[in-house]
Amino acid sequence: NLGYQISPDAETRFYFNASHILQRIPGSVTKDSALTSPQTAAAINVLNFIDRQVIFILFEPVKRDLGLSDTALGLLGGFGFAIFFALMSVPLGRAADLWSRRRLIGLGVAAWSVMTAMSGFAQSFTQLFFARMGVGIGEASFGPAALALISDLFPARRRASVMAVFASGVPIGAGLGLLIG
Repeated sequence: NLGYQISPDAETRFYFNASHILQRIPGSVTKDSALTSPQTAAAINVLNFIDRQVIFILFEPVKRDLGLSDTALGLLGGFGFAIFFALMSVPLGRAADLWSRRRLIGLGVAAWSVMTAMSGFAQSFTQLFFARMGVGIGEASFGPAALALISDLFPARRRASVMAVFASGVPIGAGLGLLIG
């Protein structure tokens, strides 16, 4: 179970933290308060980076199964993801300014999760390239929207601590992606 749940009496919030331990935090939570926990944002960041890194560990089996060249693998690991991530970050950042940041994050997580799963079903370089491109586009929504949401939700005196928790997802996710790949 990832994210948060609302108990029937709406008095307990659950979140999946970066160490993969479900913890209970007392306090009232409403349906509209998703992603108000820095730990939740960090957990999403962990998943974000696992999805980015796992392909590198799988290069040899993918190369063998799909008969790909080293150049094709480089395109999948680099260009296929990075260029679309970079190109879509700006318009999705603008969308985060104009639309619900929580919804944008939710749609982005759903999109990159579906595209990550589609990567596993790819039968050709082209299919895998488009799946990686979709992962990049989906993940491009998270950074701008999450940073803006953190700025909205936390006072300036707490933002450095919250950002530190959020940023911890990067090395944890990258490491786990390489470890579990």
